[in-house]
Amino acid sequence: MHRSQLLVFLLGLCGAAALARPLVAVLEHPQCSKNPDRAVRPLFERSESGWTALTDPSQAASGVAVWRAIGVGTKASTLRTIPPATLPEPSWTYPRDYLLAVAAGSPLPETPNPTEEFAGWCEAPKNRPILLLSGGSASAPLALSRSSPQRPPNKRLLLKAFRDSLGTTKLCLSDQDSRPVTLTENDLVIADRLQFPSGVALTAISLKRNMTECGSELGGTELPRWFAVSKASKYLGAALTFVGAADFDADGSGEYVFWYSGYNEDGYILFAKDFAEKVRFTWKYH
Repeated sequence: MHRSQLLVFLLGLCGAAALARPLVAVLEHPQCSKNPDRAVRPLFERSESGWTALTDPSQAASGVAVWRAIGVGTKASTLRTIPPATLPEPSWTYPRDYLLAVAAGSPLPETPNPTEEFAGWCEAPKNRPILLLSGGSASAPLALSRSSPQRPPNKRLLLKAFRDSLGTTKLCLSDQDSRPVTLTENDLVIADRLQFPSGVALTAISLKRNMTECGSELGGTELPRWFAVSKASKYLGAALTFVGAADFDADGSGEYVFWYSGYNEDGYILFAKDFAEKVRFTWKYH
């Protein structure tokens, strides 16, 4: 084989390897950890059948050593990781405790968290989580704007979407009041709104007044409630915080990652295929 042909062949192999098995992780301050250092938590893998959560020890990303930071500054930085010597025991703690240490000398982008978002079972982290990619060929992070869109949000559409997300649950003003509230547009507060070039606006809705689930011992309903809004709306879930979005697998459709925190459960959720695909990576504490 001619030298130039060999070079093209090797470059082709390298390109194929780069595109194979995209893995998404986060650089984070692990919840409830006494170690102040950040670590890398592998989360999701893209296979032929779609995105899956790396929640099983057999899927350990121990062979992955290099990650690219997505959405930090104008240039994508890289960092190297070191796998743990042993897997967490017992097995149910694996999603919570399997972490990759950052190798000495790897630059760690600073993403301060002054608003104390991303709190979970324990305190809010000092830095916001940063999305990482190994393999694949992610495009630049999906452009978004938190500024006021040209067209104001359709409050009537959002009210219907919010009501539908409650299902049969009714809201009362207190646990002593058994009379359900009839929600109106004036009850809604847009807690966050992220506008993407595709026309989709990720919209977080909360309530102006404190309300509880009527007749429930759980108390208040989970807020904010997130929706993907375009011509219609799709309910994504509650108690979420937006982490970031990018086309990790370069298929022309973006993936969106959120932090989730509920009762005795923390973790991350990935949405793909125009929000038709939802993949959870969460863990318990007891």
